[in-house]
Formats: sequence, structure tokens, C-alpha cells
Amino acid sequence: MQTMENIVGFLLLASIICLPIALVNPTLFKFILGAKASREKAGLIFVELIFFFFALFGAVTDSKDTVVGFIFMGILGAIYFGLYKLLFTSIKRRKNPNLKKDANSQITVALESHNHKLQQKIDDLNKNFEEDRKRRQEEKIAIDYQKMQVAQASCPFRKCPVCSSEKEFVYEVIQQLWGIINKEQYICQNCQVRFEKKNDKYKLLKRDISLESAVFNEYQGEILTVTEWVRIGNGGMSDAKQAEADKKAERERRISLERKRRHLILSGNIMPITTDLNLKEGEQAFYQVSVSRLADMDYIETHSIGKEKKKGVVTRALVGDIIFGPAGAIIGGASAGSKIQTTSTQLRVTRTEQIDSGTLVFTNNRVVFMGNEIIALNFDDIISFDAQNSYLLNIRYPNMHKNERYKFRESNTNEAKIHYLGLMRKIGRDKTTITEDEVDVADFD
Repeated sequence: MQTMENIVGFLLLASIICLPIALVNPTLFKFILGAKASREKAGLIFVELIFFFFALFGAVTDSKDTVVGFIFMGILGAIYFGLYKLLFTSIKRRKNPNLKKDANSQITVALESHNHKLQQKIDDLNKNFEEDRKRRQEEKIAIDYQKMQVAQASCPFRKCPVCSSEKEFVYEVIQQLWGIINKEQYICQNCQVRFEKKNDKYKLLKRDISLESAVFNEYQGEILTVTEWVRIGNGGMSDAKQAEADKKAERERRISLERKRRHLILSGNIMPITTDLNLKEGEQAFYQVSVSRLADMDYIETHSIGKEKKKGVVTRALVGDIIFGPAGAIIGGASAGSKIQTTSTQLRVTRTEQIDSGTLVFTNNRVVFMGNEIIALNFDDIISFDAQNSYLLNIRYPNMHKNERYKFRESNTNEAKIHYLGLMRKIGRDKTTITEDEVDVADFD
């Protein structure tokens, strides 16, 4: 036992001798401290050895109570270890007063390093995402380019309907509402006008800047078929404008024919017609029409106003009602004891009435009305001949009815007036001439 104690004591003494050497130059003990030899590590190993030796010394001591000795030596080793930590901490603080700050700095550096790593990972993710987005965008551009090539190949315009340029149109897709609505447009590279596809038609879009183009100014905003746009580009018109132009041309053609026809009549070139009128020798009819003969008729109307003065009427009216019953009895009973004063007024009233109907015939000698009454007027007897409006014709002659006139049922009064004036030139009563440009066709529809 004594030998064991001596060995433990020797080892303890050796460790105490090695401690200052290790603290001065820890690199001499690399075989014990390892590659990273330091004074702190040397002191820590020395503390561990002291703790071990004290515990071992307590275990091998000759004391009767070895357990108590062991515990006592362990407590001494722990106290020594605590003193060691306190000693080295104070030494570090003395050598480096900013030890606490250094610790905070280390924490800050560690956090910054961690944040840097996180940021690097985030940057990597963003980079991957951006690369993926660019790849998808490039794929989409490639697909759109293919679609554009197909669309350009199927462009309906070989030349621009607005500027007649034969440059190739640029195809473009305008997205609206986050791509829900796509609008296909063809853009002229010369005048920059846009045609937007609308099913099987194309709309010429409006522009803020006006173009010196009659086609653009006339058709901007119009939605037309390809055939119409091609026709416009070749100097034609759209279907609607062409129909309007055709309608206008047809009306002008009809007006021109009507002017020629009226000019022939007004010039006296009138052909005779058949009629039911008994014509005189050498007499010919040139115009006839169904009419109603109107005139203003005068009437006298009498209006009476009476005032009644009653005396003791109530009882007799009641008796009369009871006895005779009907309203006449009431009147009789009421008037039985009355005195009435009556005032009469006469008024002259004029009413336009139809007095006859029949046919009005123009011959080379006279104007004849054939109805219930026959009225034959030589041209010398006619005071005036004029159309009041499109349905009323005024023929003034001696001994006519008040405001006598003729109402046409279907034909226009201008036709009668034209034939009458032409007839006057035909028989030589009117020596004037008329040109075609002087013919009035304002009433012609």
C-alpha cells in the first residue's frame, strides 16, 4: 500500500512540474495536447490529472474510512478545478479586457455567417427560379414566334388597304385581363395601322394621330370582311357603302329619267290617250285622273237662349209628377206656372264638303269634269290653274262654287299641272320654251 501511495505521489509531483513548462511552451507536449496545443488545454489536462490523482490517492490510502477519503479527495479536486477555471478566466480578462465584447462579436459574426449562408441559399433559390422563368419565357417566345410565323404566313392582306404598301404585316397578340382575353392584330410596317381580328372579319383600329389617308379617315373603326378590305385597297368600297352608293346612283338615275320625261311633256311632246268622254271632231284627250269635287258650303245656324221665371212651381211639379209620371209631365208641371224669355241668334257657318266625284280630263280644247254633273271649261274660260298642295288642284272659272277645287285620290297634282302646262305649249297658247335643267323634280321620290 505504501508503494502505491509513493507512485501516486510521484505522478502528482511530475504533473505539477510539467504544468509550468506546458504553460510556457505548450507545443512541447503536442503528443499529449494534440495538434492544437494551447496553454488553456494544458491547464485543463493538468486539472483533470490532479482530480484523478486525488481521487486515486483517496482510494489507495491506508485510511480506515477509504470511502470518506475518496469523497474528500474528490471534493478537493473539484475545488482545485474551480480555482483553475477562475484563474484562467481572470488571466484572459486581464490580457483581453474586451473579452465580453469579443464574445458578443463572435456571436454577431456567427449570426452574420449564418445569415450569409441563408442569404446565399435564398439567392441560389432565386437564381434557380429566375433561370427557370427565363427558360419558360424563352420557350414561350419560341412558341409565340412559331405562332407568329404561322399567323404571318396566313395573313389575309397581301398589301395594306390603307397605304397600299406591300411590306409584310407584323403579327402581334395583345393580352388583356391577365391573358384571359387575347386580341390578334396585324400591323402594317409602313403606315403602322392595325387590323384586329374579329372572328372572320377585321377591324381597322382608330388612332390618336390622324393619317393623311382618305381610306383611314373613312373606315377607321369599321369591321369588314377580307374581301371588303381587299376591294377598298383596290379603290373600291365596303358592302354597306357600295349598297348606299348603288342606291344613290339608282335614285339619281330615276330622277334623271323623270326629268327627261317631264321635260318631254312640258315641251308639248304628249301622246293622246283613250277616254270615255265624248270628244268633239278633231278633239283628243291627253290626260285624265279620278278626283273628288270639293267646295265651301254656307249654312245658317240658329241658337236660342231662354230664361225661365217660376212662380209656385214646386207643389204643382210634384203633383204633376205623381199624376202623370213621365218626365214630360214634370216639364209640363214645372212650366205650368212659369214665365219664359227666349233669345235667338243666327250664325253663318262655312263647311268644306264633297259635292261630287268623277274624272277630270284634259283635251287639246278644254278641261272637262265628268261626274253627276258635267263641267266643260274651254281654255279661255279658265282664270287660273294651280296646285294648292300634292292632293288639291285649284281651277278657277266664272260662276264656280265658293272655293271649288279638286281632290286627287292617288295621283300627284304636279302630274296634272305638268300635263296642263305641256298641253298649253302643244296647242301654242304658251310660246315659251323650257330646258331640261329647268325642270323641277323636287317632289319626285
